[in-house]
Amino acid sequence: MSLPKYADFLTKLKIMDVPPIIGVYGSDRYLRKNLVDEITKKLGKGKKVEKEIFYANDTSVEEILAVSQTYSMFASLKTILIYQFQSFNPAQRNQLLSYLDNPNPNSVLILFADPPQDYSEEKKFKDWFIRASKKIEMVDVANFSETEAESLIKELARTFGKRITAEAVDLLLNSIGPEPEMIYLALEKISLYLGDAKLITPELVSELVIGSRLQNIFELAESLGKKDLAQSLEKYRKMLSQKQPREMILSIIKRHYRILLQLQASLGSEQMSREVLDRFRIPRNFHQQYKSQAERYTESDLKKAFAEFYDTERLIKSSALDEEAVMERLILRLCRI
Repeated sequence: MSLPKYADFLTKLKIMDVPPIIGVYGSDRYLRKNLVDEITKKLGKGKKVEKEIFYANDTSVEEILAVSQTYSMFASLKTILIYQFQSFNPAQRNQLLSYLDNPNPNSVLILFADPPQDYSEEKKFKDWFIRASKKIEMVDVANFSETEAESLIKELARTFGKRITAEAVDLLLNSIGPEPEMIYLALEKISLYLGDAKLITPELVSELVIGSRLQNIFELAESLGKKDLAQSLEKYRKMLSQKQPREMILSIIKRHYRILLQLQASLGSEQMSREVLDRFRIPRNFHQQYKSQAERYTESDLKKAFAEFYDTERLIKSSALDEEAVMERLILRLCRI
């Protein structure tokens, strides 16, 4: 059994009442934001909707349930967003589902869960969501297909007031993969560059996304692997100076390390290594550089990197620290791995 896909859920949302609880499995921030916007629009029906935000590692189930039953003086309707839902243990997750026994018709709980990196842990965690889907509405934003991504590219191009050639769609998808947040950030960057011009071509995708992205991430990853903090910070700031948003830089770094982790398990076989890199749409002339970087780390090192990525995302979402300070903290800690 699988969880409902993003597009399927949005279609269903159009014809149903907003349910008391909605679970969102996956960490893609673009899809998450879109879901909240669509749920808010459907709940409010033109009226103001208040938003309350909680983080599971900083609050209790009792506090969330209490807030769900209170009424705001500013708006009669509200969405209650609970991030890092995976931080709750199974008993706490089940306790939160008790909201179904006495739901407030003016409030909806949206549970956001980030899948663990380890496959066995992810399977166990996702199994809980699959069982919970018998009680609450669920949506999977962790597994976005290439067909869905192709449709998203065309839809976003129209949203930005642009046209995109079929060749440019293929090139963008092949270079980034079916990752909605990175697709959005790439098209936003291209659209800002185009200004009043309307057509997105393969040449623009190659110039603004592929070439600079791969070269920059390799330079940064090389510096991190050499534990050269000064050079790593210099490469990171170079990416910022090229108008790459911090969110995109973090996504690019995460994707790079994810490739290294999967590649490392196949290093003994040339064919398997090539299959891994081809699956991630890495140009053949970059294959050797990827393999050299994968050989530099142990599996434990790469898993430590993902723990740092998770911590960085948590700090960006939930702390008062400046994003720039959080990203530089990540660079420092990656240099120590």
